Formats: sequence, C-alpha cells, structure tokens
Amino acid sequence: MTKEELRRLLAWDDWAFGRLLATAVETSPAELEDELGPEGGIRDILAHAVGGSLLWLARWEGRGRSAPPIHTREARASAHPDLAAVRAAAGALAGARDAWLAARSEADLAADFRWRDSQGLDWVAPLWITCVHAVTHATQHRAEAALLLTRLGHSPGDLDLVYRERRPAG
Repeated sequence: MTKEELRRLLAWDDWAFGRLLATAVETSPAELEDELGPEGGIRDILAHAVGGSLLWLARWEGRGRSAPPIHTREARASAHPDLAAVRAAAGALAGARDAWLAARSEADLAADFRWRDSQGLDWVAPLWITCVHAVTHATQHRAEAALLLTRLGHSPGDLDLVYRERRPAG
C-alpha cells in the first residue's frame, strides 16, 4: 500500500467516523447509553472504536499501551464518559494520525512492525497491514453503531469508502 493510498484510507476513516458522530448527537443521552447490542450502548461502541484506533497509534509511535484501555465497558466509560469526549478523542486522533503518517516513508510502511497485544503476546506484520487493521476494526464498530442509530430513526447514511471518493464521470 502506498503512502497516498493509506492517507486516503485514513481520511475516509475520519470522514465516516465524523458522519457517525454527527448523527449520534441527534439521539438522547439515554439512547446513547441503552445497551442495545452485545457491545453495549452506542457511546460505548464508539468509544471502543476510537479507543482501538488510539491504541494502534500509540503502538506505531512506540508508546505501547499508553492509549486509554478499551477492553472493558468500565475502562471505556472512564476514558470517554460521554459523546463529547468521544468526539474530542476522534478529533485528536485524526490530527495525530495525519502527523504520524506525514513523517513515514514508503519504506517505513512496507517494513515489519513489532507489537505486543493486550494478552502480552508479541507479533510482527508489515506496518501498513496494521494500519489497515485499525481501519477495518473501526469499520466493524461503526457498522454496529450505525445499525443501532438507524433502529432509533437516526441513520447516518452511506459511510462506504466509495461515497467519499467518487466523483462524476465525464
């Protein structure tokens, strides 16, 4: 994956998350917290998604697990107690991730990246693969939140990559 392709993928990730957050503000605080799915309420799902992306950014920056924990509802509620906190984290993530990518070379993205997971196991994969993983992880949870928002009558609309990237033919 080229640096430009990754930049566009991360920009789409930020755009789609922004659309979802803009829709989530249309709900009541109670609707955001209702445990409507197996991952909890909408705020909890969004906090998990942004928390996962922050965790990967911390790993890429060599900070290990310095991002807020995301694996329990209590940890997510502490790190992102309301939608405003989730929005602030998403905004900070976008800027920090853009700056991080700007400092990477094509060779950096192709090189093996080593990290330790939440169970203490060590892994290695090309850096760009871990970047795509972070985006697909967030995509899964955006889809869960979008479904719950839609069931509440607040559809975020189309969030697919092509809807951000398309342009009129001709």
